[in-house]
Amino acid sequence: MFFVYYDDDYPENGGVGFEKFETEKLLFEFIAKRIKEDPTRELTNYTVVKGDAYILEGIQYATSFKLKMSE
Repeated sequence: MFFVYYDDDYPENGGVGFEKFETEKLLFEFIAKRIKEDPTRELTNYTVVKGDAYILEGIQYATSFKLKMSE
């Protein structure tokens, strides 16, 4: 599994996000498409991570929350 964090435009324009891909080919196609849409984008706007996705399983559920102020 491949993941890409991209930061190639303003968040309001959908230019910041995190996507997952089953293959390198799909990952590269995604990056190439985004760069083609705006040639000012650079490869440094993308961070690729290879790994496994895990599902979080709750063991204990919180029923309320509070803020703890740092000292």
